[in-house]
Amino acid sequence: MTALSQNLAQGIYPTDEELQALDRIEKRYAVKTNQFVAIQERLAAMLSRADIVPASLVIAQAAKESGWGTSRFALQGNNYFGIWCFTRDCGLTPRRRDNDRSHEVATFDSVEDGVRYYIRTINSHVAYADLRNMRATARRQDTQVYGDKLAKGLVSYSERGMLYVNEIRSMIQHNQLNRFTRIYSA
Repeated sequence: MTALSQNLAQGIYPTDEELQALDRIEKRYAVKTNQFVAIQERLAAMLSRADIVPASLVIAQAAKESGWGTSRFALQGNNYFGIWCFTRDCGLTPRRRDNDRSHEVATFDSVEDGVRYYIRTINSHVAYADLRNMRATARRQDTQVYGDKLAKGLVSYSERGMLYVNEIRSMIQHNQLNRFTRIYSA
């Protein structure tokens, strides 16, 4: 997305393949745009939904949710993010699940699949709209997006709310994880 935006800024129009890829991504993220809308507007709409999730945030959440990669869900299900699912046999049943609950912890074919699902969730679920808005604001202002700042948008990720956010922020800062955050320019 950012490469397409940069090319457009230099007067290079997307190829047919790039436009088809944009169509697929718009469908995946349920971004409703009209193909006849200016390509810049389509890209701007997509960047608000399919932009970078800083590595510092991904690493901190994976570490927190998986016990630094030691949890049963990480080891047996490639789920480093504690992602739940709600259909029978969709994942692993938590051993200490409350009797009134029916969720499972999702399993993935690979770690990569689990990470992709997590990023797609952050980029599309209504619960993380504040995170996406903070990220979009930083991009418009051409400032770096750091995980410890975006963590504020994860209040809904855990029932613990701001306590969880503060733990993630503390993990990022204590372990200096922002050093893994990509530098980009809008």
